[in-house]
Amino acid sequence: MATHRIMKRVYDRIEKERHSFSSPNCCNALSNGLMEKNSIYVYSPNHREYGLVTGCMIMDYCIHCSTRMPDSLRRKWFFILQAKYKLSNQDIDNEKIAPEFLTDEWWKKRNIPSRLSYLSKRERDNTRQRKRRNGCFCLNGKELNKYCQIDLIYNTRFREYGIKTVQQRGPYLVMNYCLWCSRQLEPSLRNLWAKLLQKEHGIANPFEIPIAQLPKSFRTDEWWKRRGL
Repeated sequence: MATHRIMKRVYDRIEKERHSFSSPNCCNALSNGLMEKNSIYVYSPNHREYGLVTGCMIMDYCIHCSTRMPDSLRRKWFFILQAKYKLSNQDIDNEKIAPEFLTDEWWKKRNIPSRLSYLSKRERDNTRQRKRRNGCFCLNGKELNKYCQIDLIYNTRFREYGIKTVQQRGPYLVMNYCLWCSRQLEPSLRNLWAKLLQKEHGIANPFEIPIAQLPKSFRTDEWWKRRGL
């Protein structure tokens, strides 16, 4: 369908611009998201981790631009405190550890690289697994990862994956890439869904109409599967 091809070209151009964005973070979308008052993102400077507040999930890759996040230093953080400062798990709290370990000071002054050698084998294994499969194997439209069902959403009507938010502007944030394997997810059909309802059924704003009042095929994934999208 011509409309779908145009949407894909626009989508690809936007993703290219996201990759070329220059900031302390990987892209504009993530940088803006971290600055929001009720952000679903969280950045832990002392562990050098990007994650999601909703399920305490660590992001291996950015869901907006697919950039691989720096390797987490959580294990190394605990190892140094235990080996050098002789602190047990029970002793590790904000009152007993050096102030530098509460910020990013400890790993910056040690010049710890963004890629840790002992994690490189895991990344190579993940790359081989991705090449053996067609598309993302972490997410599944029929049954999401069982540990994350409370946070991840698959909307069959729009063919889009999302993450539940704590904000009032929408029920979830649409994902462009998988946060665990960096696979680009299929472009959302949300806008095409609205345009077809406007063109074929004369509905000016389908998003303001209760789902039960829409044509039956447009209530589920039937409309785009029937068109071979």
